[in-house]
Order: sequence, then C-alpha cells, then structure tokens
Amino acid sequence: MITLISLSLEDYIKEVKKNFEVLAYREINRVYSYGFLSEISPEYPTFSYNAMFMEGAISLQQPIRISQPLRALSYLELRRAKKYESTDLENILVLSAVEAYLDAAVLREKERVLKEILDNLERAREISGHFYKTGALRFSEVKVLEVKMDVIRARMEMVLGNLKKVEEMVRFYYGGEPGEIFLPEVETLPRLDSLIDLLEKSPSLKRREHLKKSKMYNTFSKMLPLTLSPGILYHNGDLYFSISFSVPVWVLRYWGEISSSRAEYKVEEYMYKAEREKKIAQLKGLYGNYLSSLETLESLENSLKKMENILELEEENYKTGKLGLYELLILYNEVLDLKIKVVEAKAEVIRKVYEVKGLVGTL
Repeated sequence: MITLISLSLEDYIKEVKKNFEVLAYREINRVYSYGFLSEISPEYPTFSYNAMFMEGAISLQQPIRISQPLRALSYLELRRAKKYESTDLENILVLSAVEAYLDAAVLREKERVLKEILDNLERAREISGHFYKTGALRFSEVKVLEVKMDVIRARMEMVLGNLKKVEEMVRFYYGGEPGEIFLPEVETLPRLDSLIDLLEKSPSLKRREHLKKSKMYNTFSKMLPLTLSPGILYHNGDLYFSISFSVPVWVLRYWGEISSSRAEYKVEEYMYKAEREKKIAQLKGLYGNYLSSLETLESLENSLKKMENILELEEENYKTGKLGLYELLILYNEVLDLKIKVVEAKAEVIRKVYEVKGLVGTL
C-alpha cells in the first residue's frame, strides 16, 4: 500500500495507470499479439490414408491459402485496433479517477472553509447575545444567526457524507491512502484547430481507422479462395510428389461471403465518419464550456479580490472602533463563502481541461 503526505494530480494519474483494470486493458493487446502469430503461420499439415482399388496410399500435405498474406494483414490491423481500444478504455478510467480526485479536493476545501464559517458564526452568536441584551440587536436578528448556523451545519454534514464516498473511490483508483489532495493550477488549452488535429490521432478514431482497414483486407482475402496443397504420397513402396488445389463449388455461398464482407467494410467506413463528426462536435462543445468556465472563474476571482479589499478596509475600521466585531465576522463569512465558489469554478475549469485531454487522447 502506498501512502503519501501530499499527492499531486500528476502523481495520482501515474499510480492510477497501474490499477488492475488498466493492466487488464493492456493485456488485450497481448492476446491479439499472440493471435497474430498463429494467423501468419501456415495451417496444420494433413496426414491421410486413401484406399485405392484394394491398395492404400498414404499422403502428407501442407495446405497453403493464397489469401494467407491478406488474412494476416487483416488480423494485423485488428490487433492495432485492439491496441487503441485498450488505450481508449484506459483513458476513460483515468478520466473517472481524475473526476474523483477533483471532487475530493473540492470537498476537502469546502470542509475547511465551512468549519471556519461555523467558528465565525459561533463567535458572532456570542456577541449577538450581548448586543440583544443592550438593545442593539432585535430578537429576530439573533434567531436568523442561529438559523444560518443550522444551515451551515447541514451543509457540513452533506459535504462530509459526499467526501467519505468520493475518498473511497480515490483509494480504489490510487491503490492506497492518497494523503493530502489539492487542486492543481489551471492549464491553458491550445487553440481549437490544434485540438482538432490532435483528435484525428486520438485512440478512438485510430481504432475505427484500423477496424476499417481490417475489414478491407478481409474482403480482399475472400476474393482469393484458392488453396494449394503440396505434399508427399507414399504408394507401393514408392514416394511421389503431389499437389492439389481446391476452389469453392457453391457459388452462392462464395458470393454471399464476399457480399457480407463488403457490407461489413461499409459499416466500418460509415462508423468512422460518424464517430469523427461526433467527436469533433463534442470537442467544440467542451472547448466552448472550457472558455465559459474560464470566464466565470476569472469573474469570481476578481469579485473575491474586491471583497478581500473591502474586508481589509473594514478590519481597519474595526481596529479604530468604527465597525463592530459582529459586522466584521458576517463580512468575513461572505468572503469565505465566495472562496468556495472560486474553488468550485476552478475545479470545473480543470474538469473541462481533462475532459478535452481524454477526448483527444493526451491523458
């Protein structure tokens, strides 16, 4: 079990890629690698005994399909498609793990800020009791403060419940106790046209491209149904060299296999075009959301800076006696509440960045 005091998102992703599920996806490629070896090898020799007019002949023949090279190319493209498929599945898992990490980071920050807000409200409640006795505050204002504390406590319970659930998923993906989790800095994405270029090389589209090629070679292989079988014939104590060949007799079956293979190729061709258009549309949508989330974050950060400046001025007023502690604590809580919104907005931008990375295959 691995335990760290502090865990960055990059280190977390490195460990996630050692997850058992990821290792299982990588084994898919090994399965098809071994299958390719059997596909390029010649078929098993055939040993037969033929009775001919009360005499027997023993033959050993090696069938050789004329279409064998094309069948091997078809399987090679299928193996490449499976390799990209395993990479695509790995990216999907990593993206889910990143989502859990960001959720945990946001919830931990919320927990910290809510505790601070609750402490401030507790101090404000104590002060409000004194103000109520002196007539500076009405009874309803004191009760409103208590209601706010109940609301914050309810929010805290919800945050802690969600945090417990999310941290279990982080442990699963990471393979141990992750330690301290924190939000990374916001990354700047490249231009949209650069991302579209990367998308063309993404695992999902490359998988479709190689599946299409696999079906193409498979169709060509079915157009060469001839099988040659050179061999050795033993008869009456003598050895002879023999050769035979076979071609399909049932023309309807042969035509049906070729037509079916051609249809499968067309399916993959259309699926590639459809998935490409779909991925480009998804990328444009995600990129638009990223820009919108970035603007929201910048707006909230500017608002937070303004509120912090106001807080600094009010702290000076408090020191000079122009502002009471009660009013100062209420303002301080507004600043802390705005900090939560900034953290949520920052996490949303980072999510969009990693969703784009997952889509173009750069995780």
